[in-house]
Amino acid sequence: MKIKPIGNRVLVKIIEEEERESVILLDKSIGKEYQIGEIEEVSDCDFIKNQFRIGERVILKKDSGVHILNDYDEQIIVELDDILGIIKRDNS
Repeated sequence: MKIKPIGNRVLVKIIEEEERESVILLDKSIGKEYQIGEIEEVSDCDFIKNQFRIGERVILKKDSGVHILNDYDEQIIVELDDILGIIKRDNS
C-alpha cells in the first residue's frame, strides 16, 4: 500500500534500534524521549518538498503522528511541528 501525505505532513518509517547510527540527545527534563525515522514520502506542499528529501533521517517527538503498520514496517504520518531535526551525515 502506498500512502501520500497531504498538507504539512510527511510519511516516516520508524528506524529500529539496531538500524540507528549513534545519535545521542540529552534533554534536561526527565522522561522526554525521541525516535528516529526515515522520510518515505512527502506531501505536495512546496515548503515540505523543498525542506525534506526521501531517504533523509529525522528526529521526531516520541509520541507524534498517526501510526500505521504497512507491509510489516511501522510508519507514521507526522505534522511538520513533530519533526525536531534532520540528521546530516558527516562527510569527513
